[in-house]
Amino acid sequence: MPGAIGSRRGDHHRSTHGDLVMTQILRFDSNALVKRLDSLPPLARAEFGYRSAERLYPLYLRLATATGRGGADELRSALDELRKDLDSGGRRLSDLRTGELVTLCERLVPPEDTSWTEMLPPAQNAAAAAAFALRCRRTGKSQEAAWAAQQGYEAADYVATHRADVDLNAPGAEGRMLADPVVQDELRAQLADLRAIEAIQNSP
Repeated sequence: MPGAIGSRRGDHHRSTHGDLVMTQILRFDSNALVKRLDSLPPLARAEFGYRSAERLYPLYLRLATATGRGGADELRSALDELRKDLDSGGRRLSDLRTGELVTLCERLVPPEDTSWTEMLPPAQNAAAAAAFALRCRRTGKSQEAAWAAQQGYEAADYVATHRADVDLNAPGAEGRMLADPVVQDELRAQLADLRAIEAIQNSP
């Protein structure tokens, strides 16, 4: 399956009807994603970035709820402002306000000196994704939207690795983590978002 979210042949398994089925393992390809996003208008790129950030928000909320730290309400508000702006065709957010929201989301990234918990890295990804999505809205650059999506991939990879307690130096570890359902679900969601946005742009 060519495109922004690439694929490779995976394991064979048999269906309930006894037929041999070839599964495909999706992988994150930043360069291909940027190229594909370049074919979309700026607001559509920001839409893709927003969807990536929105999917990660619960991970930030989880950290804030457990520790009493962070600014979950502020991050929620920033994402809501971006959503309303995109729904209006880009008429609600001024360049100044967008810049303020970018700064806010960057400030909301939990610092490394925060008391460590397994929830910290995904929460960092969540706030960073929101900042990248807003930067995409401000600049229109595909790379910013791709960076938002990369946060989702990295968060999923972290969750899969932490859950399985994998030695990443062991032979085949990287492939097993890529094939983990958490990672594949995120990559499928990204691919679905991209296709849906492209379909809207290509509709009469």
